[in-house]
Amino acid sequence: MTPPRGDEMTAVPALFKCPISLELMKDPVTLCTGQTYDRCSIEPWLEAGNTTCPATMMQLESLEVVPNHTLRRLIQEWCYRSWGYVDKTRNQSAAKACADPGQIVSLVQDITLSRHKLGPLKKLRNTLCEDERSQRCVRDAGGVAAITALLASSQESGGDFEEDGFEVCEEALAVLVSLMAVCSHDELVGLVGSGGLVVSSMSTVLCRGSLDSRVNVATILAAIAANTDLHFHGAPKVFQSLGKLLREDLYPKAVKASLRALLALCKCRRNRVVAIEAGVVPALIELLPELQKANAERALGILDLMCAITEGRTAVMDHDLAMAVFVSQFHTISVTATEYIVSILWSLCQGSPQSLAAAQEAGVFAPLLLLLQIECAPKTRQKCGELLKQVKSGWKEVSCDPHFFLRPPFITAM
Repeated sequence: MTPPRGDEMTAVPALFKCPISLELMKDPVTLCTGQTYDRCSIEPWLEAGNTTCPATMMQLESLEVVPNHTLRRLIQEWCYRSWGYVDKTRNQSAAKACADPGQIVSLVQDITLSRHKLGPLKKLRNTLCEDERSQRCVRDAGGVAAITALLASSQESGGDFEEDGFEVCEEALAVLVSLMAVCSHDELVGLVGSGGLVVSSMSTVLCRGSLDSRVNVATILAAIAANTDLHFHGAPKVFQSLGKLLREDLYPKAVKASLRALLALCKCRRNRVVAIEAGVVPALIELLPELQKANAERALGILDLMCAITEGRTAVMDHDLAMAVFVSQFHTISVTATEYIVSILWSLCQGSPQSLAAAQEAGVFAPLLLLLQIECAPKTRQKCGELLKQVKSGWKEVSCDPHFFLRPPFITAM
């Protein structure tokens, strides 16, 4: 189909325009600041030595660009609906990223046998894209096993490669994180093997690596912990590093990766205790009001796990704003989030007059009463009823905002 002339073209939505060229993006990529550009516009900017985001002028923690496949699909759909055709050049960069199997096998062999590992790792990383076919090709060529062996040997030898050993570990983890979606259960569990050397290598990078590398490690740890109980040496430093990632509020990907890792790791009681000692609880409480739906649910899920043990309940109540934060989030996020909040409050108030008084003072009676008027899970309803019985004796002395009942509850998932 012939492309429409300029006077026939539908106005391009601002979201689909590159902030640099002001033209429809063909290959949208995203910087660590969250700003998206067309690849052909942002790469010359970075290659010229600039280290700031052109649109926001924020300093870039990483010069890596990540393909924005969701936006690219939206642009393609819009082109088809508006113009009746899709520009085939939009997928060229993705197509180039899918190398032939022979090249992939050769790169994996170089990683395994050559002392010059950094170059093959970078080439393999460039070969990978968010295309499952290429990821499976690398996995089938022994890519996961090769990376596992490399990380283990790196820890044994202290990263004694001809290239910089630490950079090799970071690059290997960047390849590994791209393979997480296609790794089998056995492959994920195998990462915990090798005498704990692989996890030890990841822990070192999590504590000392670049922001992107730390995000990669958090993503990998979340995948491993979701498949097996994960215990490791140096756990306090790991949880301290995950706590630092939570505070990278200018890089949403870091916050999400940290929350996912903490949620998976804290299913093990031993890890919960270490996380509490590392100061994760106050960080989560302070971050909660700023989080969007999915991340808020993750944060509340972690806090719910923390409140299942004495150390966690103590850590939560040691924070002066904890109860006020929980009560303020009632009915404002999602049904799942509200159920987590009820569970947290129920755990805190059991046999604790101090927690019960704090809940009454924060005005918990009104949202609990409203929750009984709407549909919720049986367990949540039971805990809500028990909490109301505990707080009803003091609710008359506690101010209840009547406007709360006029606020429409958020009772459907976003």
